[in-house]
Amino acid sequence: MNDHEQPRTPSHREPLAARDLRSVCVLVADEQPLDRRGLVTLLETQPDIQVVGEAGSTVEAVERCRALWPAVAVMDSAMPDLERTSAIAAVQIASPETRVLAVADRGEGDCPLLGGSGPADPREVWDTRPCELGADCLHLAALRGAMGAIRRSAQPEELFDAVRALARGNAWFESGTAGRLIQRALTLARAVAEQPMTERDLEVAALIVDGHSNKEIARILGVGVPTVKRHVGRMLAKLGLQDRLQLGLYLLRHPRVLQTRMSRSPQASSAPKGAR
Repeated sequence: MNDHEQPRTPSHREPLAARDLRSVCVLVADEQPLDRRGLVTLLETQPDIQVVGEAGSTVEAVERCRALWPAVAVMDSAMPDLERTSAIAAVQIASPETRVLAVADRGEGDCPLLGGSGPADPREVWDTRPCELGADCLHLAALRGAMGAIRRSAQPEELFDAVRALARGNAWFESGTAGRLIQRALTLARAVAEQPMTERDLEVAALIVDGHSNKEIARILGVGVPTVKRHVGRMLAKLGLQDRLQLGLYLLRHPRVLQTRMSRSPQASSAPKGAR
């Protein structure tokens, strides 16, 4: 444990406002020591921001977030997955109150996608980044659960503003990423409107949000596991998501999807108050 790491007891697992109004507790995670130290040095220039820990790997980031419960985790968007779970999602599972600010491993001017050079041929690239395959790394970070996203070409003041915004519970995205997210939200809204989920889809969705596995959902609904997987696959396709974890996060952030199930249910409208 280095000088920045200050273990917190369960009594400290409270929102920032309940802990210390004067400082925002931040963890910095980056595999490159020079980049990590640069971020730490910048953040420590701000009197209202306190760096409580550093991590040089996804495993360390998860361990330190679980121990320190920082308000914000400033993470390199290229941090590797952990056992098929994205680094961002792994941190959020370990410390649900921690909000992730993803930092692009390339500045906007060096990004093949945004810089105009176009995506690379994946057959010619061994260590392929998302942008080299035609995907914006910060857009992907947001889809994986990051509450904020910033590029290394940003000014220090933007980094400070982003950290403070996340600590207050607000999202913070640079304009390009924000535009892509808005467009995606509109596309998803149209997709759901054109292909509404079935009642069974919504039953499965509600159980996913409750934390049940596919096997448990199959037992609860009295169906086979392959049937549950088909419903999950259909919802992923309709919403343009990649995996079950993304689906769960999407449903948590868009509760109206599950409210649709309640409005469709005959019992919801006919049952007398207090009967359920």
